[in-house]
Amino acid sequence: MKGQTLQEWAGTSRIFALVFTDIVDSTTLANELHDEKWIELLLKHFAQARSLMEKYDHHEIKIIGDSFMVVFRDVLDALDFSLALREYTGDDRIRIRAGIHLGPARIIGDDIFGITVN
Repeated sequence: MKGQTLQEWAGTSRIFALVFTDIVDSTTLANELHDEKWIELLLKHFAQARSLMEKYDHHEIKIIGDSFMVVFRDVLDALDFSLALREYTGDDRIRIRAGIHLGPARIIGDDIFGITVN
């Protein structure tokens, strides 16, 4: 949650649900729109994702390109978030895929590691 480090948010938890999102055909879309419009579209998508995240107990780990990595304590929260973001991504031109991994992970600093992440 806002204002907390990942370690503070996680507390003693060691089992997490990790969500990884990816924009379908993002390279094609980015090439069609060119940088300025592509970045505007990405920012709309990121804003929508973050708005949806606020409904759930989560911690945003990072953005890698057009992909989010978000950790949840509850797998149903992870699923609900993923389905909601897939339903409305922030713009009708964006479609996403989302994967959920459930299992043990280790927190180091403000990142998360382990076989569940990989």
